[in-house]
Formats: sequence, C-alpha cells, structure tokens
Amino acid sequence: MPRAPKACGRLGCEARVSGRTYCDEHARRPLSPSARAARDPDERARRLEAVTAWVAANGWVCPGWGRAAHESHDLTAAHSMAVALGGVGSHLSVLCRSCNSRQGTAPS
Repeated sequence: MPRAPKACGRLGCEARVSGRTYCDEHARRPLSPSARAARDPDERARRLEAVTAWVAANGWVCPGWGRAAHESHDLTAAHSMAVALGGVGSHLSVLCRSCNSRQGTAPS
C-alpha cells in the first residue's frame, strides 16, 4: 500500500511529496564550494600529493595549529585560504583533521 504524501522536508515549504524527502524545488540544492572541490579529481590528487610529500619528509607528524606538534595518522591537506572563501588552488599545508578544524574556527 503506498504511503500518504508528507510535507517537503524544507522548513516552511507547503508542498506534499510521496516517497521522497524534498519537493522538486528543494531537492536540487547547488553544492557548496567545499563540496565541489572535494569532488574534483585534480584537487583530490593535489591534496593527496601534498600529504604524501609531507609524510615522506616529516613522517606522520602534524605540525600543530595552536598547539605543539604531535603524532597523527589522520593528516589532511589544509588550504591557506578556506575553500568556501575561494581558496581552491591556494597553497596547501598539512595538518591533522583536528588542527585543520581548529584553524578554520580561529579568529582573523
């Protein structure tokens, strides 16, 4: 037996949908700059190359952001300018995910 239509998952939208979460208008939101960059094969290769070169030169060590250098096997490429602010293609450094997140919340 088919389910009864329900409200679109977008707050305030009055549209009714069946078997989906969002109506047609709200189902296709544009990707954020960060999400687009994460899907770009060239950018992914550039990030991987940066981390691989760092590990070859320095080992599995995060240089730290707001704290001392420390061992980490969760290294990631960090953009000098946030991708959301147009930093795709900007200089890459290497930080662990925790320090990369901390860097993103640091006041300018």
